[in-house]
Amino acid sequence: MNVYILAATSGQQQYHHNPNNRTLDGLSLNIPHFTCKKFRLGSFRQKKMANKVDEKKQLDQIPILHVRGTHYVCGYTIGRQFRNIIDDLLSKWDYLNNALIPIYMSSEGRQVYDKSFSLCMQKFPQYIEELQGISDGAKVPFFKLFLLHIDTLIAPHKEDDNFCKKRADTGCTTVMSNNDDVVLGHTEDALPEFLNNVYIISAEIVDDNGTKLEKFTTLTYAGHLPGYTMGYNEHGLVYSINSIFPEITYKDRTPKMFLTRALLGASNLVQALDILRDSGTGTADGFSLNITFAKQEGSPVMHNVEVGPARDGKPESELSVLTLTHGDFHVHCNKYLRLQIPEASGIAIDSSNHRHKSIGRHLRPNTIERIKEVLSDQADAEYPVFRCGTKRPDYIKTVAVGIFDILNRKWSIYMEPPHKATPVTELHMDM
Repeated sequence: MNVYILAATSGQQQYHHNPNNRTLDGLSLNIPHFTCKKFRLGSFRQKKMANKVDEKKQLDQIPILHVRGTHYVCGYTIGRQFRNIIDDLLSKWDYLNNALIPIYMSSEGRQVYDKSFSLCMQKFPQYIEELQGISDGAKVPFFKLFLLHIDTLIAPHKEDDNFCKKRADTGCTTVMSNNDDVVLGHTEDALPEFLNNVYIISAEIVDDNGTKLEKFTTLTYAGHLPGYTMGYNEHGLVYSINSIFPEITYKDRTPKMFLTRALLGASNLVQALDILRDSGTGTADGFSLNITFAKQEGSPVMHNVEVGPARDGKPESELSVLTLTHGDFHVHCNKYLRLQIPEASGIAIDSSNHRHKSIGRHLRPNTIERIKEVLSDQADAEYPVFRCGTKRPDYIKTVAVGIFDILNRKWSIYMEPPHKATPVTELHMDM
């Protein structure tokens, strides 16, 4: 049997943007003519079957988007470009659809949502505008995207709630070494729904007059604000984030993903710590920041900052800062090592304990190659460092590994254990 397929040989897509409602008010397609190609149906079917891709497995790819514009325009461009990825995540994520949205629909959940939204509008209106842009560009409801940023507030940890416990199962591993090699290595670990649903955003944010406000490059989860992963900015900031899950979160304080978004504009450590303190409220939740400034004068210095919600009524976050000078290294997973803040039980704590123990068996991680070996460790079948998500109880997956070579300004990104893999991309850190 022969099949004839129409193929457009040229065409142009146009759209018109309405600045008042910030939506597309018209879409016209101009396809001048078609050509006709003939295929044999049998051979086409065979080829299609042979080229089938299993999207449940890690793909050796990472999309990169370079974008310039206002907060809204950059958000809109991100949403438009990654519309399919964002929609794929939102449609298949049980935690969002069967836990967060039903809670949002309740009167209590809506109160938490409204309070968080009002606070973010007051403190970070530019990032609400950015998230609105993502929503409009991706053509998905804004409330769904905002829920992703307040999940631990609207669905606090409960021992008997399997959906709500899932949010405490995510995590990452970071190894920092300040030696002859100055390195920050990081595994980005997430729920299985995020596999192949991440991308890199390289953005230059400008105001309405075209004046540059921020310039950064960061790994980003679909539908999320940039910042809550790993990356760098033009001022020399190189960073990664480890999720930590305090037993108690605070609904009237700043969602952590808005603080990590603000970090992308920090030009020095003092400014970064001021952002983390978040005077007036402080963070609603917990996390760990691993950070260095590659452009600072003198010998390299690295820091780990544990961040938690204040428990003594102070209107700012609790911070614990560890400084690494030459000869030091540090490992951080998904538990507090210094702040004495009670944490939610679950896989995040259990896995962190196992990962710390596994890493302790390695040689001192003072070179790039040793750090790659550490972050590839799978000797612990239950809780490996490089996480496959194929065995219970640890169903979390490592969706990317980043190796930041600070002195050579190089960021290598891997989709497989880095000790034996070729990076899917190597980015020069333009600072």
